[in-house]
Amino acid sequence: MAWNNRRGARGRNADHMRQDEKDEALLLMSASLMLMHLSLAHVDNNQPLPQHDGSFTDRQWVERLFYGHHRRSIDNMRITIDNFLQLSNILVERQYVPHNYQQRVPIQEALAMTLMLVSHKHTHRVLGTIFDRSIETINRNIRKVLRGPCLFAAEIIRPGDQTAVHSRIANSTNFYPWFKDAVGAMDGTHILACPPTVEQMAYTNRHGFQSQNVLVVCDHDMRFIYVYAGWEGSAHDARVLESALVYPSDFSLPQPDK
Repeated sequence: MAWNNRRGARGRNADHMRQDEKDEALLLMSASLMLMHLSLAHVDNNQPLPQHDGSFTDRQWVERLFYGHHRRSIDNMRITIDNFLQLSNILVERQYVPHNYQQRVPIQEALAMTLMLVSHKHTHRVLGTIFDRSIETINRNIRKVLRGPCLFAAEIIRPGDQTAVHSRIANSTNFYPWFKDAVGAMDGTHILACPPTVEQMAYTNRHGFQSQNVLVVCDHDMRFIYVYAGWEGSAHDARVLESALVYPSDFSLPQPDK
């Protein structure tokens, strides 16, 4: 019986300890709510809270890409720092993108937000948070920069020398002489698209999502030498090729012996 009494006493003591812990937790919670209420009492609800506080500016974000780890630029923009600077200089020097040194958004920042958009499908709201800019500023600069690469593409996406046999073919026993007259490879690919509601059915491909059926040709160096975009995702590859060959066309047909 004495053992049972001691056991019962220990159980009652444990119950009291648990009750004391609950009371202490409730007391701390009440104190926190009271302090929070006092701090909120000094907040003027009539004054809007600024969305872009400038705590981490756009220039600082771009500088982190320039002077940070080399993988940071590739992970965010799918381009190295050297190629990024070279591309920005080409867009400005050849006047593909209008730029002056007094505008608020420099070309490096506008190009960085554009490359992030096309690399990761970020929305303008997400980019506005990253660069601490308004959605209107993000939209205006991306539209301005996107025109530049489209003009620059006409210079870099073009066929090369088709008379000589490429070194990758000539120096390979697996490819030569069977591919000595091949100048490139052609295939179609589906690029995600956001068409208007009335055209979503036409842009829905056989995989069930909206896209553009894009015809591309690349050479032996894996460089694009021809791109034909614009067809709906539901269009067949043969129909896209037929449209690319219709006169007048900029499709560069190989020489008769190629």
